[in-house]
Order: sequence, then C-alpha cells, then structure tokens
Amino acid sequence: MLSMSFYRCAGEFINSTAHSSTGRLSGDQTGIDTLPDNVLLDIFDFSRLITCQGRYWKWHKLVLVCRRWRELIFESPRRLQLELVCKPGTPVRRTLGCWRPNLPLVITFYRFGDLPGALDDDEDDIIAALEQRDRVREIYIDATNSLLGKLVKAMEEPFVALRSLWLSSKQHGGAAVAPILSDGFLGGSAPSLVDFSLEGIPFPALPKLLLSTSTRNLSYLRLEDIPPIIGYIPPEEMAIGLSALTNLQTLQIQFQSPTTTSSRRLLPPPTTIRRINLPSLFSFIFRGTTDYLEDLLVRIDAPVLGDFNITFFNQLFLNTPQLSQFISRTEALNSFNRASFYYDYPNPHLLLYNKPMNGDDDDDDDDDKNRSLSLKILCKH
Repeated sequence: MLSMSFYRCAGEFINSTAHSSTGRLSGDQTGIDTLPDNVLLDIFDFSRLITCQGRYWKWHKLVLVCRRWRELIFESPRRLQLELVCKPGTPVRRTLGCWRPNLPLVITFYRFGDLPGALDDDEDDIIAALEQRDRVREIYIDATNSLLGKLVKAMEEPFVALRSLWLSSKQHGGAAVAPILSDGFLGGSAPSLVDFSLEGIPFPALPKLLLSTSTRNLSYLRLEDIPPIIGYIPPEEMAIGLSALTNLQTLQIQFQSPTTTSSRRLLPPPTTIRRINLPSLFSFIFRGTTDYLEDLLVRIDAPVLGDFNITFFNQLFLNTPQLSQFISRTEALNSFNRASFYYDYPNPHLLLYNKPMNGDDDDDDDDDKNRSLSLKILCKH
C-alpha cells in the first residue's frame, strides 16, 4: 500500500506539470508513467484535492501531456470532478467544441482581486456558455446593468443542472436601475439549485419560483442590497415562498435602504396566522426596518436557528414584540451566557453569544461556538 506522503509528492509533481510552460514530461520524469492506471488515477485525484480544494483544477493541461493521461482522465469525469471554466478572456464560442460535450460548465465573470468582472466585450462569450443550458452547473456574474439586461433574457429557460447561481449588479445602490427578473427567469424551474444569491438585483416574482417543486434542494438563499420599491417583496409573500424550502440552512434578506412600502400596518392577531416551519434554517441575516421583520417573524418558526444577525435602519424606538416572541420560542437563542456592547459611532451594536465557562474554546461544541444573536442599528445611512 502506497503511503500518503507518496501521493502528496506525486500530486505536487502532477500540479507542477500542469503549470509548466510545456505541459510535457521531461526525460527524468517519465518514471511516473510506469505506474498502473489505478495508482495514476489516485494521484490525479490527490492533485485535484491539494489544488485550491478542487476549484479550477488545471486538468485541461494534463490531458495534453500524453494519450494515456488524456484517456484516463476523460474516463473518470465524475471522480475527478471535471468541469470547463468560462472566465474573462475565454473564447467560449471558438473553443467549446474542442472538449467533450458532456463536461459541465462553470461561468465565472466577477470582480476578484485584479479581475474586472464581466465587461460589455464579454457578452458573446457569456451568452455562448449560457446557450449550453443542460451543461451549466455554476454561474457567477458581476456585470453592468446594461449587460445584465441582455444576460437575464438568455436565462429565461430551464437550467436543469444549475447548482449555484450568483448575480450582482456593478451599479447597485446608484441611480442606474438593475434589470428586474421576471417570473420567466430560469424558465420558472431550477431542479438542482442549491445556492442562490442576488446582489442589487430586484426579483419580485421570487416567491413563485420558490414555490415550484423544483427548488426543494435550495440550502442557501441570499438577497443582498435589495432595491427599494421595485425589489420589495411583501413579508407575507416572502413567508409563503419560504414555506417550500425545507432544506434551507442560510437565509439573507438585506435591503439597500428603508422603503415606504414597508410602513407600519396593523397585523392580524398572531393566533389567526398559520406559521410556516423552516426545520433546517440555522443562519438568518436581516437588514431592513422593524416593520418588515415583525411582519415576517410572526409567520415563521425556525426551531434550530442559532445564528441570527439583525441590522435596523435608523430606529429611534424599538417596538418589536414579534421579535421577542420569536426568540422565546427558538430554543437555541435562549441560552447565551455572554453579552458585548459596541459603539461604532454612530451605530450601536449588541452581541449575545456563548463562551465556555472554563475559558477553553477547544472544549466547546462547534455548533455552540457558531451560535449568536446580533442586533445593530444604523443611525446614519
């Protein structure tokens, strides 16, 4: 049996070959090619694991080393998690036909480090990738509103393999308005979707998509910088949409600014409201008005919620009876033993959390460490 140190050294060698200028084995390196197929496949798999934990592994260079490597890699696409990454500078329409047609696609055009995100010149390449709807597994796009308008029109068809979707407007928060996603977005169906994030993009028809049986696998829903008015989803509609998400673990609802649409209105008596249950929800991040949160919390139960982060806009007086009742009926939010108060001028911040009584963090349960209740008030927006 080969040792772990052997696989580590061999994996690092494989990665160095992938990053070399020639992508070929030199004369003194050809000994690795005498290994049996199963061992060589183990080495390929290990090199994938030690390269950014499998993200964007440069397998496409390894298949150019020799015929044997090419055949072995293409015979194990699932184990090696082969995927084609379409990013800025990738001539998608010209090169897509060079690879096996069954390989999943990852479309990643977003700002990271020195990367500029999607530019207008990238339109043809992105649309060429989006046209492969049955192959697209992940989409990460950060673009101008004009380009987003063209791209979302290309996404009004079902993407049956899509697992992760993140769309962001480069211009959110300003005068420019991001395109409004219609109820035809994703063809109203996303059966494989696990992670869904929107940043600065209005989607008032979101509850309709969530209610479709095709989103039952959704675990992460993040709505950041929701535009006022055009992006507003009434709390009762939001709760109805969330009711279908029994696997939801993380929920993020963050408005750009207060909206007059959420002005105070009389709630029906809590006894007349049928609350929906979110049995898997552990983390909830909210930024908005007390009125909106009150109207939402009266409609939901989250029995395992342990990380609750709340930010209110410029609230001089807090009248939150539904928040108090929600906390009282959520067991994990009732057992904190530490409190901290911060005053980051001009925004006060209260944090409740757990700390081991013996002062040893290593002895604390991981779930217990992650539990907290945070309340912050933005006194200046």
